[in-house]
Amino acid sequence: MMNKCFKSLFLIWTTSLLILLTGFNSEGAFSESAIKLERIDIIASPITTQGMSQLTLAVGNKQPFEAVGHYSDGSSHPLTDLTVSDWHTSDSEVGRFDEPGVLTAVEMGNTTLTATKDGVTSNTVNVNVSAAVITSIQVTPSPVNVAKGQTRQLVATATYSDSSSSDVSSSVSWAPVDTATATVSSTGLLTAVEVGNTTLTATKDGVTSNTVNVNVSAAVITSIQVTPSPVNVAKGQTQQLTATAIFSDGTSSDISSSVTWAPVDTATATVSSTGLLTAVEVGNTTLTATKDGVTSNTVNVNVSAAVITVILVTPSPVNIAKGQTQQLTATAIFSDGTSSDISSSVTWAPVDTATATVSSTGLLTAVEVGNTTLTATKDGVTSNTVNVNVSAAVITSIQVTPSPVNVAKGQTQQLTATAIFSDGTSSEISSSVTWAPVDTATATVSSTGLLTAVEVGNTTLTATKDGVTSYTVNVNVSAAVITAIQVTPSSVNVAKGQTQQLTATAIFSDGTSSDISSSVTWAPVDTATATVSSTGLLTAVEVGNTTLTAIKDGVTSNTVNVTVIVCNDLAGACIDIFDTGSGKVFTNSPSVAYLNSIGGSATNGTYTESGSFGPTGDFYLFDWNNADALCTTYNTHSLGGRTNWRLATRYELLTDLYAASGNMFTARGWPTTSNYWSVTPDGSYYYGVNLFNGGVYSRNPSLTTYASCVSNP
Repeated sequence: MMNKCFKSLFLIWTTSLLILLTGFNSEGAFSESAIKLERIDIIASPITTQGMSQLTLAVGNKQPFEAVGHYSDGSSHPLTDLTVSDWHTSDSEVGRFDEPGVLTAVEMGNTTLTATKDGVTSNTVNVNVSAAVITSIQVTPSPVNVAKGQTRQLVATATYSDSSSSDVSSSVSWAPVDTATATVSSTGLLTAVEVGNTTLTATKDGVTSNTVNVNVSAAVITSIQVTPSPVNVAKGQTQQLTATAIFSDGTSSDISSSVTWAPVDTATATVSSTGLLTAVEVGNTTLTATKDGVTSNTVNVNVSAAVITVILVTPSPVNIAKGQTQQLTATAIFSDGTSSDISSSVTWAPVDTATATVSSTGLLTAVEVGNTTLTATKDGVTSNTVNVNVSAAVITSIQVTPSPVNVAKGQTQQLTATAIFSDGTSSEISSSVTWAPVDTATATVSSTGLLTAVEVGNTTLTATKDGVTSYTVNVNVSAAVITAIQVTPSSVNVAKGQTQQLTATAIFSDGTSSDISSSVTWAPVDTATATVSSTGLLTAVEVGNTTLTAIKDGVTSNTVNVTVIVCNDLAGACIDIFDTGSGKVFTNSPSVAYLNSIGGSATNGTYTESGSFGPTGDFYLFDWNNADALCTTYNTHSLGGRTNWRLATRYELLTDLYAASGNMFTARGWPTTSNYWSVTPDGSYYYGVNLFNGGVYSRNPSLTTYASCVSNP
């Protein structure tokens, strides 16, 4: 509608202008006689206001107007020569003309406009002046450089049509491009969320502000908080200070060791590089901590003499066994927060001294099983109440004896573990402790405390029970020693004039044994009956009985009974050791009496000689294996002082005995009714030789007959 009006006015104006132009004379002036101004029309041009008959203009805005004069000749043209005084408003406080044809809106209200020329007044235009409107918005600061986590208050300033301005930060719409980098609250508070860059604008009433660049850098320290604050400390005491940095992103960190500590008066208090405050002298001072240009809160430091406010007794409660002691500690808490051990200066007060007593220094002694309580008092301040529970006596120490242990390899030593109880009593607990030798390759200990020396060396051991360990016992294992000497044979029946080899065997503490026949001291009781050489060869001197022993390293052997008899024939307790002349000796097949006298050997029955082919009496028979074993028995007994006895060969029986001596019953009194085994095989059989007639026979080894053993020199 407004455009239509404008077009109509423009057409009228151009037509009038042409008419007017035709009325100018050559000098450009109207012809006075022909042309006269009859009417003036004023219109808003260009239109910046609202409405036509009722124009609306915001305070501060301006609206140009155009005056068109209509003349008597029917022409019209713009009146460009009008001055400010030719333009009029009905209310100059609402609107005024500061320049020709341009209305300035001053205050809200209504006014009417006219223009005059040559006594002609124009049409009236009504103008409504409304409130000023926003013409631009400026956001500050711009750009924004802020650390992560920090905030920055943005200000949106609206500039109005009346040139006034206003903070519209809380009423604009804030629009950051990247809210992952920065956000803006409804009041314009920008928060840096993450390191990066973004932009933002503010909009109101269709007007958008300038674009603000936002640069978010890494978090920085925004404040430093020193604790504790204030500090109340007694002279000579210390107080650890903590400087906590609060960063722009809301995180915090202990920076106590990297700040610069600054006490004002170091004569009152000093602070180390790590924040340890030391109270030097009674007085007051302050301190701060600084880093990266940020200074902490100011901490007041008050150094004063202290008074007791609380007494704390520890431990609490006390659980203790009868007879035990427990050191109590009374700690004074002073008014400046410091504390001190005052155990020796308080008054200790147990309720029941029959149950427990406390010394002046705080040493509690459990007297009897039961319960009581105690307190400590100083300077009118009484401590916490401590419950005391006295239980039955417990083990306080374990004593192991003997200590040290010196024992030979293979020997044993009974250890005794004695428990000392908290009430002073003791008890033998050897079978209930845990024995712990350090090196079981050197010594072991049984569950009952029997120590066994395993190997030469040194080790240690302890005994433990109920969490209590004995002192350490040194164990020294030396080389094995003789613990026993066994002389064999242990009973000797020997014919007068004959010999018997004795063997002395040492049994050592480690269980090993050794033939010590040549190193013992042989001690026959009656040397008129028998003598023994240094190598153990017994010689029967005279018919009778005696005993002998062997001694070495203070150890005496078993007692050997020696019986010297007269051997009238080989059916008695004697044997013929026949030397063929070259040192080779042979034995007759033994009689029952003789073999029994030396402890026996495996046999297969007996044969009774009648006196025709051997001496009257009983003689043992042997299969081949037992005949061979008989020679081993002779070696065991060192028969004739020899240990190389063996079965004779067929050749030896025939040549060395029968061929050389003939009938052995006649020659030596041997039993000859049965053949003598040889070691010479005949397939699976062995040869036997008859020493009565020289006959040779192949015999099954399971058959029984006589046996002769031979020993080479």
